[in-house]
Amino acid sequence: MGARTDLFVLTMLGKTSIVKTYLEAFPGYLHARGPHGLTFLHHVQKGGDDAKKLLEYIQGRGLKETKLGL
Repeated sequence: MGARTDLFVLTMLGKTSIVKTYLEAFPGYLHARGPHGLTFLHHVQKGGDDAKKLLEYIQGRGLKETKLGL
């Protein structure tokens, strides 16, 4: 078995349907921070092409940050 999967890992892997379903059920979670204080936007940007649709979805929900706040 590999590492544990969480919503931030799924975001980075571009698992759009899973992440989208979760965020629709728990919209406040969009502003949560994952490991090391990194945001959804940071994780989805690291996902590259695999996460492109998810990036568009997250930005469409209004998440547009310019700093990581670390």
